[in-house]
Amino acid sequence: MIAGITVCFGLDINTSILTGFVSATLGAGGATILGKTVVSNILKLISGVGTVVGGAISGATAGLITTALGEAYISLMTQIFKGEMSASDIGTEKGKEAMAKLFKEQLKRKKK
Repeated sequence: MIAGITVCFGLDINTSILTGFVSATLGAGGATILGKTVVSNILKLISGVGTVVGGAISGATAGLITTALGEAYISLMTQIFKGEMSASDIGTEKGKEAMAKLFKEQLKRKKK
């Protein structure tokens, strides 16, 4: 998804840089993700209803994370496209911090 968005904006960025970039971003929102994962896995221990509810929470969490990550990255690419940030900043701390901030903002919006 991230590589596809990058191509849509006409940028050529190394895949290994993007991998590290996404890993750092997901780590920034890790507490939210970890909490939902733990709850869903505990619920799965309850046979029957717990499995269904736990699976629903896991699916919802995955959807939330994917959507928030994609929208945050599109926002970052828009900043680069407008010249507010340089494409070379993506692999740096500046780029990672900007992406982490956008990701956290998107997670907050999606929770509501």
